[in-house]
Amino acid sequence: MFWTHTEFDRATIRARVLSLLSDVQIAHPEEIERAYPHELSGGQRQRAMIAMALALEPQVMILDEPTTALDVVTQREILEELMTLRERLGFAVLFITHDLSLLVEIADSIAVMYAGRLVERASAASLFRAPRHPYSLGLLNSFPALHGPRVHMTGIRGFPPDLRNLPTGCVYHPRCPYVMDRCKVDSPPLLALGPTGDRVAACWLQDGATPVPDELALDPGSQP
Repeated sequence: MFWTHTEFDRATIRARVLSLLSDVQIAHPEEIERAYPHELSGGQRQRAMIAMALALEPQVMILDEPTTALDVVTQREILEELMTLRERLGFAVLFITHDLSLLVEIADSIAVMYAGRLVERASAASLFRAPRHPYSLGLLNSFPALHGPRVHMTGIRGFPPDLRNLPTGCVYHPRCPYVMDRCKVDSPPLLALGPTGDRVAACWLQDGATPVPDELALDPGSQP
């Protein structure tokens, strides 16, 4: 909280800066405390930004693509540090990324958005085992598995819509391999899946009146 006040002397502020840089595993923080961003590596810059976010002891930290442009080893190090800090300091993390396979590893709950709209929300494990929206399925199929046999990557056809001129009905229907006539006219609401309502999907395939493709059907061994 002290960053919002001016009564702290320079020695106290410097000690806090060095402590925060140490918390995010920056080696020799005293050597870089006055460095310019261009003098730091990509990983150091990301760690410094996280240290700045921690300065006011937040209850919620919003991270927008925090591992973009980093090599996989640095990504892993930063994610592990974030999770350690989260457990130690007790803040929640809102992690924004296009890498759904990454979220499956670190998130408790995942909300999938398309064209600015929520299309599915579920626990990370449930979404990974049995996505219920075609866009979620497309995202998962866009990343190769590290283990098992090679498979043909399908990805998602077409291009994202112009947000100034969204399509009628379901905004995903021009790219959806399961599109029906209804999808082109009516925008689906978020439909509760299961008795608890903790899992939702905005897709007419999940309204109970339409046969569901096997790849979008709920895994019998999973929870909604």
